[in-house]
Amino acid sequence: MHVKAKDKCVLLAAGGTGGHLYSAKGTSEELKRRGYKVILFTDRRIEGLLDNFFVDHTKFILSATFSKKNIIYWPYILMKLFYGLAISVYWITYYKPSLAVGFGGYPTVPPLLAAKICGLKIIIHEQNSIMGRANLLLSNFTNGLTKGFKDIYNLPEKVKKKSCFSGNPIRDEVTNEINPYLVYNGKIFNILVFGGSQGASFFSKLIPRALSKLPANYRKNLNIMHQTRTEEINSVKDLYISIGIKAEVNDFFYDLPKRLRNSHLVISRAGASTISELSLLGRPGILIPLPSSIDGDQEYNAKVLDSLNGAIVYRQSDINEEILSDKINDLISSPSELLKIATNAKTASKEGGSKNIVDFIENLLAGKLIWK
Repeated sequence: MHVKAKDKCVLLAAGGTGGHLYSAKGTSEELKRRGYKVILFTDRRIEGLLDNFFVDHTKFILSATFSKKNIIYWPYILMKLFYGLAISVYWITYYKPSLAVGFGGYPTVPPLLAAKICGLKIIIHEQNSIMGRANLLLSNFTNGLTKGFKDIYNLPEKVKKKSCFSGNPIRDEVTNEINPYLVYNGKIFNILVFGGSQGASFFSKLIPRALSKLPANYRKNLNIMHQTRTEEINSVKDLYISIGIKAEVNDFFYDLPKRLRNSHLVISRAGASTISELSLLGRPGILIPLPSSIDGDQEYNAKVLDSLNGAIVYRQSDINEEILSDKINDLISSPSELLKIATNAKTASKEGGSKNIVDFIENLLAGKLIWK
């Protein structure tokens, strides 16, 4: 039985990447269904991804990320974080939320520390299979932690006793596309290519060249949907035209979930949201983790599907156009193998991530939290 949501307000903090924001979006949708007011604290970098993100109020909070490469700027970064903390305290005092939830990334640090200062309970959600630095910091203050994956490699011992395997929250537009995998019938073969919410230059060079090496009878049946950087759209289009492959190239596909559903094969990075969505929909993927991802989180994420034979995983340093072309050729030649990978990917999914997290929130607010 849910606690009464009347007059209750939940603060969600997410930033840095589309993956963090989409996790917050899935949770927000479930909170709104249960009658909660939702306040989103985020940063300007992902303002363009806020379309169809329906919350009661959105506040942009100043933040910054520490790294060894920018030590000289640490005093400035610290000043920005303190300013973000002060602004967060102001808005928390104004809106009076009952609880705060962070979804990872340094932009969540000022709002969640402010929430703690204001006496609120806080929850952090770790969407990756290895905890990010911001969440590791916040784990010292959290009242509970929900996990996107069952096993988190560096989960602090002190947090294990107050953690729950919820699965990752998935946006409604993805869950609405759940359908059986359509086995390739020898006609049009749909390949979806994307490198995360901001595209990937590496893919823009590698993939068209790899596809150009396929036999002519395969190339003529390809339908490519390729997400790339804005400045690379025209050059990638020209590459596909030059090799006679039908391709739709854009910097962002707002109907990406529908394209996922219709894909025979997905080639992508290995962000947590991507892994969760491929698993939920049961679609076969070739995953090339981003080598520069902080703490190697994408490599750890990819291992989840790789261990189940639910995806084909390559390190970026180990892949080239010949290797990729040979693998795609093998997969097109063996629709049954694609179906097997898709079926295995489906077994990694824990459905109901958004519902599980909101249940966790309500139980914490009601003082009836049961760890599992």
